Amino acid sequence: MKGVKDPSDKYFEAQRKKEKVAHKRQARAELEAKEDKEIARALEAKPMRSESDVVERIRHDESIESSRFTIGHLDRFHGMQETAFDTFFSHEDYVDIPLHRIRYIKFHDEIVWDRNNKIDHVFGSTPGARKIHDFIAKQDEYAEAQKQREEREEREERRRRENPRS
Repeated sequence: MKGVKDPSDKYFEAQRKKEKVAHKRQARAELEAKEDKEIARALEAKPMRSESDVVERIRHDESIESSRFTIGHLDRFHGMQETAFDTFFSHEDYVDIPLHRIRYIKFHDEIVWDRNNKIDHVFGSTPGARKIHDFIAKQDEYAEAQKQREEREEREERRRRENPRS
C-alpha cells in the first residue's frame, strides 16, 4: 500500500537523524579543538628577541637602512630620550649608554620593537607581529601613497587658484 509506512522506516529515520546530530556535534567539537590549538599556538610563550638581537640585526643586515631607525632609551638623568640609531652607536655614545636601557626602536614614527608592550616586528617573535622586511615594505607603500595623495591635492589646489570660478 502506498500511504502506509513500514514501522521500521520510522526507526531507520530516527537513527539517521541521531547520526546526523552526532556527526554535526563531532564536526563542531573538532573545529573548536582546532581553533583552540591555533589560539594556544599563537599565545605560546616564545621568548621575545632581546634588544641586542634587534640591534645586531639592524646594524648588520645590509638590506636594512639603519639611518631610518630611532632608539628610545632611558637616560638616568633625563628620563626617556630618542636618539637616531646611527648616532646612538657612534663610538663616543655607544660606550655611555648600555643596551639594557633601550626601551623601544622605531622605524620612522612606527614602533618596530618595544620591550614593555612586547612588540617585535624585527624578528616577528611576538604573536601577530610581522618581520622587518614586510613591515618596511608596508611603511614604504603607505609613504608612497601619502606622497601621491599630497601631490594630487597640491595639483588640485594649484588648478583652483589658476581657474577661480566667479
